[in-house]
Amino acid sequence: MFIRINAYYTAFTAERVSDPFLNQPPTSTSIKDNGLRVSATAYVGTDDLVQFGFESSFPALEYQLVNTVGTPLTLKETIPSIYLWAQYQGKAGDFQYTVGFHSELTDLYYRGNGEGIFQPRISVSYLYAGNWRLKMSYGHVRQSVMTVSNEDDIVPAFEGWIAIPAKLPAQTADHFVAGIEGNLSENISLTAEAYYKYYGTLLAYNRGKIDAADPDYFPGTGRSYGTEILLRAKYMFIDFYGAYTLSWARLNNKGLSYYPRYDRRHHLNGLVSAELLKSFNVSLRWEYGSGFPYTPTIGFFDRLMLHTPIPADFEYEAGDPYTLLGAKNAGRLPPYHRLDLSLTYHVTFWGIQASAGVNLINLYSSKNMFYYDRTTGSRVNMIPFFPSVGLTLEY
Repeated sequence: MFIRINAYYTAFTAERVSDPFLNQPPTSTSIKDNGLRVSATAYVGTDDLVQFGFESSFPALEYQLVNTVGTPLTLKETIPSIYLWAQYQGKAGDFQYTVGFHSELTDLYYRGNGEGIFQPRISVSYLYAGNWRLKMSYGHVRQSVMTVSNEDDIVPAFEGWIAIPAKLPAQTADHFVAGIEGNLSENISLTAEAYYKYYGTLLAYNRGKIDAADPDYFPGTGRSYGTEILLRAKYMFIDFYGAYTLSWARLNNKGLSYYPRYDRRHHLNGLVSAELLKSFNVSLRWEYGSGFPYTPTIGFFDRLMLHTPIPADFEYEAGDPYTLLGAKNAGRLPPYHRLDLSLTYHVTFWGIQASAGVNLINLYSSKNMFYYDRTTGSRVNMIPFFPSVGLTLEY
């Protein structure tokens, strides 16, 4: 039996400073977590093993914002979390299988129910023709935190992390995966997987909230599916990697069905790595991703605010500029693509392993969008061609 014990502390903070020109108030989010994780692996036979463990943590989430009437608000909560898990891995002939569960005890005292007690995990693989392995797996998962952001932004640059309120259900998803992997030849291997995920509970921020009686969030459902293909090849001292993903995602919130902003139809990665000398490595990587969805602007008008009932005030009021949006996430942003080159030299001296390298990012200086403000039409791109050098020492 092997036992591993980890004590950890992590901290994450993000902040958006105030920008009066863009009418953006300051906001910040932070997550601080500390805990203890114990995992064990017991070998009960030649091909059988049992893995189990527990984790106890105390994540503290804080989200500071300014609401639409200018009132500063702070959402802060610490949720003591306890997790248990166990799984059995075995083999029967050409079959390999893993059966287990994940248990989240937090719901017992935080939400007053036991819905997270049993979350099954199952996977089965079959060795076919001595060279190909067929795989299938299923898992039910839950999440007790969520992000909130302004989805009306063309490219949301800030997300706040919050704990899902105790009176609301945790977010859940069921994952189904099927795949095949094997060798096409002595130097070429192929891995292909298809997946389907059903999100039984997804919470969305209620951007239509008008008064205190309206809910802050409303539940919805969703689904995502697609396929992933990975091809690997080796010729002499050159390695080739090619990965392609075709995927769809769709959400349904209170009858509104739309593509979420992280829905990407095509994603392609290509890598060529060559060991020209014994200690000198050169790699060339190209990435392409089709555009993410966004809600397009279809017009502008001056909205009368009617601050006072005095006739002279509102009769001659010019109004404030207001953006009229089209169908939810009906548009697509430009695609993302870039080419990177890396040169690395490895050497060992006095028991120290050293790696010195040069990275050339975005070789052809592709203008990939980072942020776009729909009210001003200003666009900020990601970094253009950018060289960097690095040195790593390991002892």
